[in-house]
Amino acid sequence: MEQAGYRRSTGSPRGEARRRELLERVTDDLAANGLVDFSLRRAARAAGTTHKVLLYHFDGADDLLAQAIFQLRERRITNALTAAGQDPARKTLGARVRAVWPVLLGEESRVLDQAIGLTMYDPDRYGELGRGASQQYLPALLSLCPDEWSDRRKLEVSHLILAALRGFLITRLTSDDASGIEAGFDALVRALERGTLSWWLGAGFCCGLALLSKYSAVLTMGGAVVYLLSSRRHRQWLAAPQPWLAAAVALLLRRAGRSFASVGVVAGLGLVPLWVAYLNRGGPGTVCTAITGGQSCTSEWSPWPWLGAGAFLLAGGIAVFAALLSRASR
Repeated sequence: MEQAGYRRSTGSPRGEARRRELLERVTDDLAANGLVDFSLRRAARAAGTTHKVLLYHFDGADDLLAQAIFQLRERRITNALTAAGQDPARKTLGARVRAVWPVLLGEESRVLDQAIGLTMYDPDRYGELGRGASQQYLPALLSLCPDEWSDRRKLEVSHLILAALRGFLITRLTSDDASGIEAGFDALVRALERGTLSWWLGAGFCCGLALLSKYSAVLTMGGAVVYLLSSRRHRQWLAAPQPWLAAAVALLLRRAGRSFASVGVVAGLGLVPLWVAYLNRGGPGTVCTAITGGQSCTSEWSPWPWLGAGAFLLAGGIAVFAALLSRASR
């Protein structure tokens, strides 16, 4: 509603630039000091101007507050996308969501949490602080989903992630159950990862059956490898264990009838848990690394069980191979 007695900006390019400048300063003040005791005069002091100038560019304190909260969410989204794309090794949706989580706990978190509280306390007055937040977050979540997913699946999973992360943030505010939040978040990430791994294993199984049928199937698989190498976005999968595990499954099926080859494949499978052990070399627990604008923290497994399993498969395969070779030479 227009304030009586005050002129309003006509929306000229110069006026719009000035409005954005004032909004940035007010947003910085909110991020630093929160919503408590927010007023038009406090905003004017933070912006280095008078409340009359603010009323020239904004439709009152509530309108200014709603726009500043929108700006804070935009900052959070930008930082989250930066964190998700910071490390090229983060190829899976689960890894990207894990990278986003520390950003949600950043400097904007306190103010945005307060805005949610105000929305629930007085929805008639402060409804704009929360209304439309989901639509603001969804495009970023959709962009994190794999390109090959259907639009419907991307939307469903994005809503699932948004609801789950909101629940974790609210639980963090209303309880001191940090271990419960961590366990729930890890379960969410595992659920997101499980679908990706199952598709790779299924592809490996089908490739193995194809090789048992005809050797020409290797041409199709070679084409898939060429695609991964030539695609800038998808070649990063070659640094992940999933495609190599799929290849191992295919080779194991193809060579199951040959004793020596089977032993070699089993021993080679020992490289998979060894790779997992290397990826989790900082565990067990939460491991943080410095990124632009803060830290990125991930929860890593203990590497020792994986190291033991890999060493067992590798050593066992070598021992059995030596025994078969000795028997064949007699």
